[in-house]
Amino acid sequence: DMRTGPDKYPDDSTALDAAAGSVDGANADTVRLLLKLGADPAVLDYAAIYSAHYGASRGSPQHPDAARLGAIFEAITGPPADPRLANRLLCAAARIGSDQFVKFLLERGANARGHFDPELARLKWIENNKRQAEHRAKQPDFDPVQEAEYQQQLQDRFEQKCSAPGVNEIPLFCAAASGSAECVSLLLYHGADPLARNNEKQTALFEVTSVAAAQRLVAAGLST
Repeated sequence: DMRTGPDKYPDDSTALDAAAGSVDGANADTVRLLLKLGADPAVLDYAAIYSAHYGASRGSPQHPDAARLGAIFEAITGPPADPRLANRLLCAAARIGSDQFVKFLLERGANARGHFDPELARLKWIENNKRQAEHRAKQPDFDPVQEAEYQQQLQDRFEQKCSAPGVNEIPLFCAAASGSAECVSLLLYHGADPLARNNEKQTALFEVTSVAAAQRLVAAGLST
């Protein structure tokens, strides 16, 4: 779960992330124990929250349950002081369509427009690319020529990718992807920009998954 094997990409996931998204052992009691021992729910990885909600919504015994997700949300008293972490948490809540938690965070100061630091985006892009390149170089089928071509392709996209937030970094995009018209409305009411574009030059309509959510976006000014 922590991706520590030699064939895994490096990852900064925490034990709470692993417990939240685990499908083979952890349960709500595991999550509560980690929280009791000092795990910080406010810095949960986006994927962990989404994974937990996915299992809860499907009701599948092979996926995490609703109690696990509930234990995490109950432990959060408000958005983190760090705007980057606060945005990540708001995006996660919006992505799973939890209008109750989205409202909770917005009323306690989370920024509906999201947070984006272009300089940090550049640094993280360079760091992540370096880590992944080092990983690929260790693989038995590593091809230096193919890697050089791939690096050139990445470099060509560097400015665009760092010019604006990604699709999972804009709360309104996440809400649209969840299909929750309630989350979309909450974000718009609290100041989200309906005309915002991600680093692929797309608007939230590109992500929307329900007619009701699409109608809210169009009513706010987005053109079909």
